[in-house]
Order: sequence, then C-alpha cells, then structure tokens
Amino acid sequence: MPASPITTQYTRFALLVFLPVIIFGFGCGDAGNINPNLPDAGMVGPTGNTDPPGAPETTEAVVINEIFPEASQIELHNPTSASVDISGFWLCHTTPALIYTQMPDNTIIDPDGFLIVNWGINGTNSADEIFTFPTVPIPMNVPHGEIGFYVPFGFDENNFADSDLIRDYVQWGEADHFRQGVAVGADIWPERAFVPSPPAGQSFSFNGSGDSPESWVITPPTIGIENNIP
Repeated sequence: MPASPITTQYTRFALLVFLPVIIFGFGCGDAGNINPNLPDAGMVGPTGNTDPPGAPETTEAVVINEIFPEASQIELHNPTSASVDISGFWLCHTTPALIYTQMPDNTIIDPDGFLIVNWGINGTNSADEIFTFPTVPIPMNVPHGEIGFYVPFGFDENNFADSDLIRDYVQWGEADHFRQGVAVGADIWPERAFVPSPPAGQSFSFNGSGDSPESWVITPPTIGIENNIP
C-alpha cells in the first residue's frame, strides 16, 4: 500500500533532523569528524603528532584573541617575545556541528604575531593564515558557539574531554555548549558564562587579561592585527 502523505512528510522530516547528527557525530573527538590518516597537503589536518599530551612552556601564552563569526574567522595571538610553534595543537568547535581540526606541521606564530584560522573556508595556507576546508566542512557563521584550544596529543576522542589538555576557551551567544565543562574543570572559564553574540559586521576581541566574558569586547573586526579595544 502506498505511504500516506503524513508518513512521507514524517520520514522526510526525520531524515533532515537526524542526518547531520550521523554525519558530524556527537562531540569534538568523534572519529567521523576527521580522518586521522589524512596526510597534510596544505590544508589543516592531522600532522601525525603522537607525542605525549603536553606542550613546551612557551605555548602556554598563545591565546584565542578574536573571533569574527560572520566571516568564520578565529585569530590566535602569541604575545611573547619569542616565536611559538603550535604544530599539532587542536581547535574544537561545536556549532552548528561538532567539529575539530589540528594545526599543520610548521605552524609557527612570530613574536607578538597573529595566526588567522579560516574555519570551514577553502584557500591556500601561508605563514600567518590557514584554511580548514575540507577537514572542517562547514563555516562558523552562527549566532552562538564555542572554541576550545588544545595542546597536541595522539588522536583519541577522550582527550577532548580532558581538562588537563585544554589551554584556552570562549563561548558566545548562549551557555552550556559541549565543552563548557572541560573549560570549567581547567579553571579557564566560569560555569554557564558566555560572551554576547556580536551584531552584524562586528567581532569580539580579547582585552588581554582574564578568563571570563568580561575579558571580551565587541569591536570592529581587526583579524590579523592588534585588537582595537576601546
């Protein structure tokens, strides 16, 4: 007997709702989100770094410095007077899907320098700018989200839930994103705190100190250069 219109519509709705979950998995660290055997071919992806968890002391200073959601861009800043190698570090984002990516080999941020990460955007990597497509298949232009910055580790989905491995974190638009508890456990973010979503054409920038929403300011975009803090 042919399916009724109601059954057909319900099936179509179920596919639309559940298919993204099947594709992107349930959290940063789900093996469906990244291919750990993919070679580094100029795009962001696994580097084969299987060193024990941890990183050189100088990497502690590298911070998430600005996020421009509308343009799907993340800026990392090295505020020290020495170059810092963040090869093998991970970035994890969970909205609109749960996705993560690893910094390629030879990702070095100059003293007081910046690295632009184009999330889900195609392009050619350079010394101060990397593009994460196709490892990250979709952009980040969403009204709420989170970004976690992790030290290098051999791929293990459980490591994304380890508070000892996360180095920086910010969430915006609303609370209770997937890795909020990891950041709270690392004492780098307050429970259920978030930065307001920036209006169209604006980003939110780190003011240079602290680990809370009060450390962030809505500003005109200054991706790749010093933040314009009022």
